[in-house]
Amino acid sequence: MIKWRIHNPGRSKTLVYLPGLHGDWTLLGRFRLALAGRATLVELAYPRDVFWSLEEHAAGVVDALREAGVGKGWLLAESFGSQVAWALLRLLEQGLGKGFEGEGLILAGGFVRHPWPWSLQPSRRLLGSRSSRLIGKGVRFWARHVWFRNCDDPEMLADARAFLSRQGGTGRGMGRHRLQLIAQADWRAEASKARLPVYYLTGLFDPIVPWPWVVWWLKRSCPSLRGTRIVFFCDHHVLGTAAGKAADQIMRWVEGGEAPPALQKSRVPLE
Repeated sequence: MIKWRIHNPGRSKTLVYLPGLHGDWTLLGRFRLALAGRATLVELAYPRDVFWSLEEHAAGVVDALREAGVGKGWLLAESFGSQVAWALLRLLEQGLGKGFEGEGLILAGGFVRHPWPWSLQPSRRLLGSRSSRLIGKGVRFWARHVWFRNCDDPEMLADARAFLSRQGGTGRGMGRHRLQLIAQADWRAEASKARLPVYYLTGLFDPIVPWPWVVWWLKRSCPSLRGTRIVFFCDHHVLGTAAGKAADQIMRWVEGGEAPPALQKSRVPLE
């Protein structure tokens, strides 16, 4: 079952966060703070399961939103979460949203089909090898970094501890499974006929998902694309490494304060 929690209920706009490969809200703390209560934020956490398909993830999201009483909102899909989002949009198009109405889709380091699916296989092998000890060291370094930067924020410290505790044999198994789901997925048909407005946000330095290929395909084949933003001094985890700029840009999009679609699709702004 998918877990959920809600911050700042009752706002005029709602963001539904679909997490990346890590599968929960433990990396979203800086964005949550940067959002500063301007929108209701619904955070989801996938089950620790190595068998769920993308379609089962999407159905679980629908059930969680119904349980949480969320009737409409913007999907904020980070990385792997974009694959769940496309499966969810298919359910909505089929009238299987169980009362949830999507208002738009924001891809944060997301994609339609991974431009280089073959590049995911080395990562899967690494997660299953002894070399994964290096990953554990990197995770511990990240946790200390979060501790140092947010030592006065109890919620972010709790998230850092939770993130650290979930990395291990089971966590690596989930990572391998989700990478396999990404390698097999292709949502180009769904994206080409999507009715909801679509926006794209990522960092300039993204070795995980090469954004030029993603933006090129979206501009060429996704009529619902309404805007793109590439943040200059930032990486794949744009919601964390450029939390303030990401929150400001997302709120401009959801509040309808951007240029007309024709102007948005004519450029890829760098900042």
